[in-house]
Amino acid sequence: MAGEMRAMAASQAKRLKSSNEETENQEENGHQDKRFKRSQEDVEDQNKKFPKRKIVLLMAYSGKGYHGMQRNVGSSQFKTIEDDLVSALVQSGCIPENHGEDMKKMSFQRCARTDKGVSAAGQIVSLKIWLIDDVLEKINNCLPSHIRILGLKRVTGGFSSKNKCDARTYFYMIPTFAFAHKDHDIQVETYRLSKETLEKVNKLLACYKGTHNFHNFTSQKGPKDPSAKRYIMEMYCEEPFVREGMEFAVIKVKGQSFMMHQIRKMIGLVIAVVKGYAPESIMERSWGEEKVDVPKAPGLGLVLEKVHFEKYNRRFGNDGLHEPLEWIEEEEKIAVFKEQHIYPTIINTEREEQSMVNWLSTLSIHDFNATSSGVQVNDRHSKENQVHQRIADLRKEGLWSLRRLPKLQEAARPKSHQDYLLEEMQWMATDFVQERRWKTATAKKLIRNVVRYHEDKRLHKERSKKAEQNRLRRIASSAAREIEHFWSSIKQVVELKLQVEEERMKKPSNVQEISKRGTWLLFYQDIFQKILTRWKW
Repeated sequence: MAGEMRAMAASQAKRLKSSNEETENQEENGHQDKRFKRSQEDVEDQNKKFPKRKIVLLMAYSGKGYHGMQRNVGSSQFKTIEDDLVSALVQSGCIPENHGEDMKKMSFQRCARTDKGVSAAGQIVSLKIWLIDDVLEKINNCLPSHIRILGLKRVTGGFSSKNKCDARTYFYMIPTFAFAHKDHDIQVETYRLSKETLEKVNKLLACYKGTHNFHNFTSQKGPKDPSAKRYIMEMYCEEPFVREGMEFAVIKVKGQSFMMHQIRKMIGLVIAVVKGYAPESIMERSWGEEKVDVPKAPGLGLVLEKVHFEKYNRRFGNDGLHEPLEWIEEEEKIAVFKEQHIYPTIINTEREEQSMVNWLSTLSIHDFNATSSGVQVNDRHSKENQVHQRIADLRKEGLWSLRRLPKLQEAARPKSHQDYLLEEMQWMATDFVQERRWKTATAKKLIRNVVRYHEDKRLHKERSKKAEQNRLRRIASSAAREIEHFWSSIKQVVELKLQVEEERMKKPSNVQEISKRGTWLLFYQDIFQKILTRWKW
């Protein structure tokens, strides 16, 4: 019995001790959180002393492992470049934490939205930050090594990197075996691009110059959509070069703006023509109203090289207050970043994943002759036999991977009732989505108006209360002045009355003295009269 009592007492003591330790740990964690919040608030308060200005940042980054440039707010599943950038801006103290959650508060705008896996050597973003000391160094210290801020310049208050941009220049680094003809040339890394093939590639690329309807080179745009027309200033392929035993070439394209996947599909169609899968006439046909099957090249080799602000530079570049948005001094840094991060990433990834090889194996599946009207329908069985034969040839050459089989495209056929039903269902789904977006936007607008109404009402109430307090203060001040004036007047009356009373008290003594003096004067007058009479004057 005594042993059981001792055991219970020991267990009770342990529970008390553990509860005390937990309480101490909670208090310590709470103090740590408070200290962290206090230190963060101190940093923000300290940075508020610095001026907040509109600036542009020159960025360079390797897009491997990221789902594009633009941030997906509220979704942490897909990591983007802007996620790391905003986090670095908050950690370095350039922006407050709430601006990282709502990027509109810092007027953030990117010049170009790069797709998944696409890199950049001259991306420009505009935003408002606190111009703290050593701002570039502090931001880069919070960024990974494959994302760098290479330059910073002040701009006008209404500047937007997206709207003020006149043109954008991309380059696509491609292995030259992608231009090897499917029937005449070898399809391996030892292939070298001939002068004749390079001239043919540049001839096809030059066809893109000018304004064309690129609705076949993107998604969710129809042939009559005016936004599908884009202006291409120049597009050409440079001389090839060899890196680590593999020959590469760089295709450069400059245009006012580009749609999603547009450049990759432009290059993919040229590759299909050069390799012999599609005729040259498909270039002109792809700009027409009919639907054309255009292949999309891998995004690995695509890089945003430079953005142009020619109109802005002409207007504000020489006004004495702002600098022209030209990055001549940063060109060496850009070249070093390309050599250290962009080129090695493209080459190593191409060797490891063979993205271009796997994509080239799918070109035979595309039907470049069929259109949406069903002209020249191929037989399904012969198509399957052709695909399987192509797979067998690639497997013999060691260029086929079983881990990534291409999808078999169904041959074109006349429309049936099910097709029309599916189109109607797709239209209804799109209509429902648009209606839902409209309702969401309307609800947001209504909520903002309600919040603004209550905020205005609260401010009006506060202003009325403050005005009433000021009115009461004025009344009290006026009453105090009147009371002070009254008592000062009473004081003067009392003093005057006391003075009159003193004079009244002094008056009898003066009369007696005067009468006394008058008696003496009469006495002296009698004596003087007697003297005059005696001497008879």
